[in-house]
Amino acid sequence: MLEIKGFDEPPSPPQVRTQLERILASDVFRRSANLARFLRFVVEEEVAGRGHSIKESVIGVEAFARGEDFDPRIDPVVRVEARRLRAKLREYYNGSGQADEIIIDLPLGSYSPDIRWKAGSQPGEATIAPPTEAGHVPAPTHPATPRSRRSALLIGLGGITGAFGWLSWRYRAGPESIRSIAVVPFVNNAEPNEYLAHGLTETITNQLALLPDVRVLGQTTVARLKAEQSDWREWGRRLNVDAILTGALRISGGQLIVQAELLRTADGSVIWSQRFDRQVDDVFGIHEEIALEVARKLHGKPSTVPMTRNPKAYRHYVEGRYLWNKRTESMLLKASRSFEAALALEPRFALAWAGLADCYALMLPPQKYLHLAEQAVRTALEIDPGLAEAHTTLAHSVLQRKRRWKEAERSYRLAIERNPNYATARHWYALLLASRKRHGEALAQMRLAHELDPLSPIISTHVGLVRYFARDYDGAIEQYRRTLDLEPEFEETHYELGRAYAQLEQYDNAARQFQKVIAMSSLDSEAGAMMGYVYARTGRRVEAEKLLQTFLGYQKTGAIPAYYLAILYAGLGDAANAVQWLAESAKRGGHYTMYLEVEPVLNGVRDDPLFAALIRQLDQP
Repeated sequence: MLEIKGFDEPPSPPQVRTQLERILASDVFRRSANLARFLRFVVEEEVAGRGHSIKESVIGVEAFARGEDFDPRIDPVVRVEARRLRAKLREYYNGSGQADEIIIDLPLGSYSPDIRWKAGSQPGEATIAPPTEAGHVPAPTHPATPRSRRSALLIGLGGITGAFGWLSWRYRAGPESIRSIAVVPFVNNAEPNEYLAHGLTETITNQLALLPDVRVLGQTTVARLKAEQSDWREWGRRLNVDAILTGALRISGGQLIVQAELLRTADGSVIWSQRFDRQVDDVFGIHEEIALEVARKLHGKPSTVPMTRNPKAYRHYVEGRYLWNKRTESMLLKASRSFEAALALEPRFALAWAGLADCYALMLPPQKYLHLAEQAVRTALEIDPGLAEAHTTLAHSVLQRKRRWKEAERSYRLAIERNPNYATARHWYALLLASRKRHGEALAQMRLAHELDPLSPIISTHVGLVRYFARDYDGAIEQYRRTLDLEPEFEETHYELGRAYAQLEQYDNAARQFQKVIAMSSLDSEAGAMMGYVYARTGRRVEAEKLLQTFLGYQKTGAIPAYYLAILYAGLGDAANAVQWLAESAKRGGHYTMYLEVEPVLNGVRDDPLFAALIRQLDQP
């Protein structure tokens, strides 16, 4: 017979509801109707004994009035609000709720609230004596705590249940539960085949990213921590991941030898380890085996990423991806040649077509390459209609070429549905939403992209850019400063910081940021145009017009985007010429055309009838 020692009654439903009303009446929650509805819903579900079945989809419908077609993979409102709710609860209990005896918490990874007595407010902890008869539930090896209690012990305790009243035991993710993982770049001991390690890492990451309910960190963040020589403790602290997959590869006597390990970040223990000895040409077979073994440990089964069985084509592909990630003009050209070489060997290699499209999408000038990107990516989708990367690049291409908003959004949503862990899809989708003035949705998607790749400087910068487009300049500046703490020399962040300062009319601060960018040289023309804008806005028209003449000279050779001239004319208050150069910019293609309706620099131009006529012309079917 089970013996329960020192067991005390959990808070009763009336006590829980009293505590809930106390929380919702506090200053922290009084002005947040969404969070109040969220908290009330999950607590009432828990009190009713349905806490174990609370789902994200149900919360979206019941607490946030989403329709029955609500898809949490596309609309992240519940996850975003859950983070805010946890923060607000911490704020409450650190402030006016410090003396409260009942704690209501929303644990990470769960929507079932943790309701418990505050430490010191209850007589003692529950312990369970070892079973004396076969068939009884085994005793835990340590006393139960409020955060680790498992669903058990009530079977056969009808009389005790009646005596103790309301008892709610919930399953909590145990020590074996892994909900998030980072794939660390594999150590390459197979020089000069550096691309093999990169390709193996990226392909395993992409396969694991298709697992449901598992957060897979982006490679930008992972590579950064790898470069910093971080250990498993640092991974757990900075990225909040449960596990990391590490590995190394080398070539010996024509054999490719890969050693892989799955480590738990909480304590550094090895969850799984295995050595793979294969022929060098079978590298694509190894990544499938590793992904499958890791998926089993995560209690899932990865979807298959379409891959060629031609070893030479695969080598060209992973080499192309390795070069593409360098993101310089020369590397993009080399990467495109590698993808073309892969396709010459395997014409129906969908990932190689997507890689080629990714190269064209970033190559300059856009009027030469964007249509090639669209052609390549449509070929990839003909071969594999479910390829998330291809849907993302298609959206990017049609948006920048022709402002086809609905088609682009449909492709982004398909990409996210196929692979919710693909940070680039969420990142670029957020920019589309911002350009359509859907700022709340844009910020939610950009935050999710940032969670997936938290050390990516471009995503971190664009969290601020979304705020900038929403006219939250102070919030944008705060985010840009956080990014510069992460990456002090990232040019794009200095440029965007200068633009935010300019809109607050802090022109000296703006000029300092633009001068830094010009000194770094990569974005000097763009920063130079904004310097001319600052000159014009501060009454230094002679300097602004001199710079304008210089840029007009550059235009004769096509050396700079037409959009830069529009910036200068906007600063000088010449709406007619600004619109003329905006029209020229739209004709040439590129990302500037996306933001015409939300870019604050164009505020003085937007009321001109010529601007409205341009927008109507651009958005014609």
